[in-house]
Amino acid sequence: MALVLADRVKETTSTTGTGTVTLLGAVTGFQSFAVIGNANTTYYTIAGQSSNEWEVGIGTYTLSGTTLARTTVLSNSSGTQPSALSFSAGTKDVFVTYPSSKSVNLDASGNATALGTPVAFVGTNITGTASGLTAGNVTTNANLTGDVTSVGNATSIAAGVIVNADINASAAIVDTKLATISTALKVSNSATTATNANTASAIVARDASGDFSAGTITASLAGNASTVTTNANLTGDVTSVGNATSIAAGVIVNADINASAGIVDTKLATISTASKVSNSATTATSANTASAIVARDASGNFTAGIVTATNVNMGFTSTATAAGTTTLTASSTHYQRFTGVTTQTIVLPVTSTLATGVNYAIENASTGNLTVNSSGGNLVVTVIPGVTVQCMCIGTTLTTAADWDPEFNEFAAVTGTGSVVLSTSPTLVTPALGTPASGTLTNCTFPTLNQNTTGSAATLTTGRTIAITGDLAYTSGSFDGSAAVTGTGTLATVNSNVGSFTSASITVNAKGLITAASSGAGASPGGSNTQVQFNNSGAFGGSANLTFNGTNLTCGGTVTANSDERLKTNWRDLPEDFVERLADVKHGVYDRTDIEATQVGVSAQSLQALLKQAVLVGEDGTLSVAYGNAALVACIQLAQRVVALEQTVAKLTKGI
Repeated sequence: MALVLADRVKETTSTTGTGTVTLLGAVTGFQSFAVIGNANTTYYTIAGQSSNEWEVGIGTYTLSGTTLARTTVLSNSSGTQPSALSFSAGTKDVFVTYPSSKSVNLDASGNATALGTPVAFVGTNITGTASGLTAGNVTTNANLTGDVTSVGNATSIAAGVIVNADINASAAIVDTKLATISTALKVSNSATTATNANTASAIVARDASGDFSAGTITASLAGNASTVTTNANLTGDVTSVGNATSIAAGVIVNADINASAGIVDTKLATISTASKVSNSATTATSANTASAIVARDASGNFTAGIVTATNVNMGFTSTATAAGTTTLTASSTHYQRFTGVTTQTIVLPVTSTLATGVNYAIENASTGNLTVNSSGGNLVVTVIPGVTVQCMCIGTTLTTAADWDPEFNEFAAVTGTGSVVLSTSPTLVTPALGTPASGTLTNCTFPTLNQNTTGSAATLTTGRTIAITGDLAYTSGSFDGSAAVTGTGTLATVNSNVGSFTSASITVNAKGLITAASSGAGASPGGSNTQVQFNNSGAFGGSANLTFNGTNLTCGGTVTANSDERLKTNWRDLPEDFVERLADVKHGVYDRTDIEATQVGVSAQSLQALLKQAVLVGEDGTLSVAYGNAALVACIQLAQRVVALEQTVAKLTKGI
């Protein structure tokens, strides 16, 4: 984001308040703010065209939406800077400026003034005296002399001028910048790591008696020693020439190795001789021990937690039903038995944790139904009491019933409630249904017996009749059930007045039947010809002040429309050149092509380009003009122009 200035940049805005302003386009003869560049800043002035409101500041231009954010307010007409001025309604000019607080000027002597305190400054050919400088660096091109000399910005320190006092006590000059110290006694022992103790990587220092201790000293020694290792030539298992020794191959036996030698396994070759490692030398055990090798016990058995062979966990789990949910996982036992006196929901494992072919046996030893669902909540099978089902995993990608294949493999004595859904309709061979005992059937729905029915139904001993009374009268003959009964009913007469009626007056009873009907008199319009009808105290009425002759609508009173400001929001100013463009709208006297009439008015298409809100589009695409709205707005704009011109004339007259 850069600060950019440009010449003759000026637009307008109608934005109110303290926020970002929306730019409405360049004023004739000026550039738009687009020359500043998206996301760049510039100095701006906002000034009301018809008010004394103004503001100067640094703004950020955004190309999208063509807006200018009032980033930093330098001054305004209310003196509230750095807070933004709250602009009132009306058109404002927005243009690039050069604020006085940001300007650099030359005084009468040609010197720059009002520079303030720069954050950082690089200058050339600057003369004079710098005074009152605060923390910071001043880099000059002055030619320096003395211990430090310069030509321009190139400086050098004279040889031999730096003394100890010039170096900071905590300068911590690294040793790579020191020359080799070769002057005798220049480094004291205390400045080194020297010690008489046997300390690794330390310089040897003799103690007060001239002694020191060490591990092994390798040297050509002369004189007498109380303890000495000589260069004797050795023979046998270990041979030597001087101090060089070697062990003969194959001479080391078990007794040569220390009992606590702790030889690490990386120094052993791979043990491949059969039975070379006994069980006692390993972690092998028949007990269920984590991370241990499995060893059979004396009977050849061992115990374990879960032996997994493609997710097969043979075992048995019994669960008492409690109208709850049992969720199985990949580690659940193969056989699941449910006991109790109520229902239970079983959720099968997530198939992606299984292998295809894994199955679970679900036995319903309870008196309620078992609902078996997939992990996604889809029904796989319903298991009624006394039934066992095998649910096999046939897929490992879904959570629906499609990844499970339920197969019934046991039907015990089924005496409970529920149902078995078979893939095909069964044929009942045995046992025969027999003759049911007498009793009363309630809420039973029987299918139509239309196949394999033979014989005759029994008839009634005593014949019966059916009688219907009320609005429909009917009495059947006597019947015993051996034949169908038919007959014709008669509707009761509820209205003797039969015929067609005009402007009818009718009476309907509670049953929806018309009980009375008669012709009535239709309503007659009020008033005289061409008068518009309206509700006049409950009757049609007309008025000479509101007439329509099929072409023209005439109102002798006042036509009004809702214009309460409380019903309006989002006010926008008309374009600055509204009056000039209004003068170009096509207008005058014209002849109509759809009716025989000569009228005065404007072209809707011509006005639409300037004031589209005053032009309405009909269903057939025909344009019409809200003449009253357009005329009033145009009058107000002209009135503002007249007032502005009068003020200008007054100023010019005053100056004469």
